[in-house]
Amino acid sequence: MNFHTFELSYKLSTDDVRIIYNELYNASGQNYKPKDDCAVFNALQDYGIIIFIKKYKQEEYNHHVLYYRINPRRVLENHNYIGIFNSKNIDKLIKKFNILIKTVSPFLPEFDSCNISRIDYCSNVELNDQAVIDSYINLLKRGYFPSKYTIKKYKNEKSKRNTLSKNGITITGNNGIEVTYYNKYGQLKGKNSNVLLHLPF
Repeated sequence: MNFHTFELSYKLSTDDVRIIYNELYNASGQNYKPKDDCAVFNALQDYGIIIFIKKYKQEEYNHHVLYYRINPRRVLENHNYIGIFNSKNIDKLIKKFNILIKTVSPFLPEFDSCNISRIDYCSNVELNDQAVIDSYINLLKRGYFPSKYTIKKYKNEKSKRNTLSKNGITITGNNGIEVTYYNKYGQLKGKNSNVLLHLPF
């Protein structure tokens, strides 16, 4: 089983939120909020781990969930931004992951204490050139999909409307499953630069 990125989640108590937030803030040197209900911390970004805390509002109270977004090949190899991770190496990953998070805070939950909230299964397909890749993506955009699936669109600030991605296509199902086809050339071209794990909230 091969995958590229996955997420772990852990529900925090009121005391956990205060302690862990402060520890992450101090270790990260900075934090930023893509939305008011989410704080993102970059302490382990260079090792392929993004940590963020989201607040969920309910009728009577709020609760907070800690997430780890993990690129496992970067955890093990540091500068491998796009490699696919084979699950046979999961024990090595767990060991390295637990060591890394404890360098940030002894209060952070370890791997086995968390739930898997997202996993991105993937496969790399090598084609002859960029034109062939673009042709396949354009063909997929014109294709037919079952009624329970729709093509995902993104807000375009310039045109002030939702448009399809230029670099790929994402098909979203009402069962929580998304299938994405995209051109990895940009990542390959920039593999020696400071590539970040993006957070599409």
